[in-house]
Amino acid sequence: MNQILFTENKMENSTKVGKIVKVFCAIIIVFSICLIGKGIYGIVQNDDEQVAKKVVEPTYDIYASGTSAKINVKHNTIISEIYYSWNNGEEMQIKDVGAKNRIETEVQLPNEDAVLKVRIVDKNKNEFNVSKEFKYDKNTDLEKPEITMPSKITMAQGINVVVTDNVEISYVTYSWDDGEEVKVENEGEDKAKMEVQIDLQEGKKKLVVKAVDHNGNESTKQKDIVVVKPPEITLKRSKGELIIKVTDEVEVTKVVYEINGTQYTKENTGENKQEFEIRELLSKGENIVKVTAYNKDGVTTEKKGKCTY
Repeated sequence: MNQILFTENKMENSTKVGKIVKVFCAIIIVFSICLIGKGIYGIVQNDDEQVAKKVVEPTYDIYASGTSAKINVKHNTIISEIYYSWNNGEEMQIKDVGAKNRIETEVQLPNEDAVLKVRIVDKNKNEFNVSKEFKYDKNTDLEKPEITMPSKITMAQGINVVVTDNVEISYVTYSWDDGEEVKVENEGEDKAKMEVQIDLQEGKKKLVVKAVDHNGNESTKQKDIVVVKPPEITLKRSKGELIIKVTDEVEVTKVVYEINGTQYTKENTGENKQEFEIRELLSKGENIVKVTAYNKDGVTTEKKGKCTY
């Protein structure tokens, strides 16, 4: 009986030892896998860090094309900023570079021998500098046309755009609110000056004018124009009186009028700012009348006539 009990205890101890060995082996295997994984991750991480630290120079192509210096840059990563300067002068940033790894842009060449310096900054804040020397050819026209627009504009007069150039103007184009361009060729006798009369449209609009000279130099100028309808003048006679009636969509501010050379000025102090009526006695016979009306925006209307009483 004692012998049987001893045999059963031995088998039970053996089973427990086997389980402990198996658990221990499993722990060793899991631990080994973790060590191997960590080692592989460390190798990959080190490789990534080495790639990030490796700086590759961009490739450049800078050359003259007509009146401009073309700048072409290609990089293995994103270019965030580009700056340029002439002859160590003020550094200017080229706008709207965008998040690209290839940039094509241009800057105007000066009328002298000059060194163009270009500084490129990539997304990793790495900076690269390159320079290019340009020789000025005095026989080459690099000067752009000059566009002049009047400061005061009225609906009745329109806008007179004056363009001048050091050699010869080829043509002028203009458009409203980025719409279809109207092209006007230079057919005048004075090839270095050109005037273009542009009719205005009521409301707020953007006028874009472009001038191109004989050698392809180009200038562009834009102006936001608010065109207000001018006041309206009505003249009539009632017996021995001249009746001047002025109306405006916003406000009539004053009226200046002459009768036979005598001038009068009347401010609109009434409650109705959109209408203004003036009555003036007439002389016997023929009366020469001149009326100028002003509105709140400074736009004027003039009317002349004769009135016989």
